[in-house]
Amino acid sequence: MASRLFGYRGIQKQIEKKLLQFSYLPSKYFEALYIEYSTKIPCHTLEILEMEEKNVRNLLLKLMQDGQVDTKIEIEKFQLFQRINEVLSKCKEVRLLLSEYAEQIVEENYKRLLKLLKKISETAKIMHEDVDALYDDYELAMEKAAVLKEGCEKLLGELYEFKFCDVEGKCEYSFEDPEVLIGNSLRDSLQEMSYVAEKVVHIVTTFSYKYNTKRPGEKKSEKKQKEKKAKKKVGKEPKKNA
Repeated sequence: MASRLFGYRGIQKQIEKKLLQFSYLPSKYFEALYIEYSTKIPCHTLEILEMEEKNVRNLLLKLMQDGQVDTKIEIEKFQLFQRINEVLSKCKEVRLLLSEYAEQIVEENYKRLLKLLKKISETAKIMHEDVDALYDDYELAMEKAAVLKEGCEKLLGELYEFKFCDVEGKCEYSFEDPEVLIGNSLRDSLQEMSYVAEKVVHIVTTFSYKYNTKRPGEKKSEKKQKEKKAKKKVGKEPKKNA
């Protein structure tokens, strides 16, 4: 029994380590895209990252199978893995579209694209930090999730301008423009990162004692507030005619 328990814990530690490695890949991927398209020199980093992604994903699936994902927390973390996997899937779509359309983008918009790639890489790093905090500090995980959501929302606004407006603010575009096609894939990547933040928040609020338990003082305070509201409501009721 003891050996089985230690074996289970060992598998969970491996899952944690590999999930953190997996969650860091999007940041490295977007950084590699930024370097490749800012220097315009093809590099092998992206191929290496895609191989790493495949190996880590397969190992995680095997570990989760060996660890018997049958408790609620394990199921939630498996769903977290799935959301990170979706982020990586969108990263590869971005790469394909860049390889096909990047050369068609005018110089000023190309500069804007490079800035976006850099910022998205930084935002993806916050996603990794959020997943990391989930294993050590629920409070920090909630803070990182809020920062991640805010960062994604801000970048989505910048993406809208990149897709539909020129540097002077004029909005003349076609849905077949390279800026729109690439911008849509970047938007999808950011939305998937935002879903990772939502999953982290869901896990914390579901399993954290702090978010599931109210202190006695808080319960009394809520009771008093309800009583005050009830009295105000009674006071506002119209008097019946005698």
